[in-house]
Amino acid sequence: MSVTLIRTAFIHVPELDSQLSQVILRSFAPEMLDFTADLVRECSLSEHASIPRTGFASSLAALLKAHELGHSTQAVDALLDDLRGPRSHDMSVVSSDGLDTKPPIDVKVQERLAHYFLEWVRVYSTSKNPEVAFVPYITYLQKERILNGEDVSSAFYRTAINCAVDLDGGKLDSNAVFYGTDSLAKLIVLIVKNYGDKSGTSSVSRTVYYYNKIITIMSYALVQRQLDESFSQRPWSRFFTSMLSEFGSIEHGLPDTYYGCLKSFANVLGITQPTYAPRFAFGWLSIVSHRLFMPKLLSAPRDEGWPELHRCLMWLLRFLAPFLKGEMTSSSRSMFRGTLRILLVLMHDFPEFLVEFYHTLSTAIPPHCVQLRNIVLSAFPHSEAPLPDCYKRLDQLVPDMQRFPTVRSDYMSALATGNVSAAIDQYVRSGVPALQAIVAELKNRIAVKSMTPDGATSVTWNHTLLHATVFYLGTTCVSRRAAQTGMAEFDPKAPEVALITNLAFAFDAEGESAGMGNIPSANRSRPILSPLRHRRSAPLPLCSHPFLHLSHTLPLQLCDSCRGSKWYPRTRWSCPPRTSYRPSPSSMGPHRHLRRTS
Repeated sequence: MSVTLIRTAFIHVPELDSQLSQVILRSFAPEMLDFTADLVRECSLSEHASIPRTGFASSLAALLKAHELGHSTQAVDALLDDLRGPRSHDMSVVSSDGLDTKPPIDVKVQERLAHYFLEWVRVYSTSKNPEVAFVPYITYLQKERILNGEDVSSAFYRTAINCAVDLDGGKLDSNAVFYGTDSLAKLIVLIVKNYGDKSGTSSVSRTVYYYNKIITIMSYALVQRQLDESFSQRPWSRFFTSMLSEFGSIEHGLPDTYYGCLKSFANVLGITQPTYAPRFAFGWLSIVSHRLFMPKLLSAPRDEGWPELHRCLMWLLRFLAPFLKGEMTSSSRSMFRGTLRILLVLMHDFPEFLVEFYHTLSTAIPPHCVQLRNIVLSAFPHSEAPLPDCYKRLDQLVPDMQRFPTVRSDYMSALATGNVSAAIDQYVRSGVPALQAIVAELKNRIAVKSMTPDGATSVTWNHTLLHATVFYLGTTCVSRRAAQTGMAEFDPKAPEVALITNLAFAFDAEGESAGMGNIPSANRSRPILSPLRHRRSAPLPLCSHPFLHLSHTLPLQLCDSCRGSKWYPRTRWSCPPRTSYRPSPSSMGPHRHLRRTS
């Protein structure tokens, strides 16, 4: 029926596409995923297709996100596979949407291009100064019109990377010389440094665009090659790290080009991320943590490289999350340790990065991964030293809370998906609908309902939307108070506070844990929500924000309901009564912070 209405123009396709994507992202319901997948297949892939694939761009993006988050169904997987097209080890070009758009290279042309690249390998391996030998070699390529045309140059780079990997693929010795991948990395950097794209001006943007084209071709070649069970990630890791090393030759002479290419390199890592190339997971992790990538990206002028590294960490955490929910194998445990060390390095050398992106990073980490979450939440910026006195009363810390911290996480996009921010703003502005009605509405939008194998309905929570909702309520509460009085302070009678409190009691134990996990001070509630713990915990990313007062009051109300659940199991620690505490300096022993003083 829906297909008929679309073909007869009774349904406007762009509007339908937008509505379907919003419904999918709200709950990832399997029924809606199957319906959308079948609709797209019938309208765009069947024999009687009448709508181009771009007509369902938003829906396809939502289906792809569901696939990445592990909420996909068989119908969605089959549709995405059909859209990507048949996968083979030929030399076809892969476009930005994952589809094969060009036919394979002719065998004779491929042999000719391979001969040109192998000639450069010979020149590189025998010359003492490859940069001097580069000039006659690149002149020869231009004479043969190898780099002039779009199709021929793309075919040359695809052939070159495959030849380089084949040359170095069997080298397992730690002292082996990787002439193939090293020479290709040197060639690409020299081309970018001296020539760029000859079809336009030699500006920085044009040079970065040309490099992005080259590295994208290499990345898609890796994704295709890793489908083979005999895939070896060592030559590919060597190629990418060699390219990072060769970039050092232009870091000081061409800084704008260097940082532009480095950002393009970081963005292209999304193509080869472990979710899409699982056989390259350890190589990908070594590239992200490389000394010539992560520190250089974080040290870019005006912090321009921070969003790129944040995306890399999000790709890593989303890939690792499913493996942390069960018994870990040796491989997943190694990936976990590598991720743990990356976060430790960031906390030690670049704590400001973790502070400004803590919201999305802590959301991507599974709730039971206490160690990873505490590393993110324990980061304290160097600019805030010395640390505030944790034994001061809360009212004495108000002057230190007047500066609003920088939060770069895009939490507003999650709220816009389900129109949550509009509903909250309407309630805060006019008090309509009633408190219980808005709580029920928000709870319904945050809930993710699915069917269990036995036919029962299972309810979980969209942690991303839940975290964004709590964060939005807290920040708008304090911001509105500061705009009214000129003083950023906590207002216990604000409608946002009542909404957060009622939301917390409306959720089950999992929802309470996820909601409180967004409040920095409450996020440190280990092993249970303890009022005393706030007196001894280190300052956290939002320590200068009056929203911290909420994290001191609301956990007390939820302490009894959370304790003893599967999310806050009972331990040897005890939760003190809700009274005022001050640890005695003379107290001794590992539990001295739990002793009550008169």
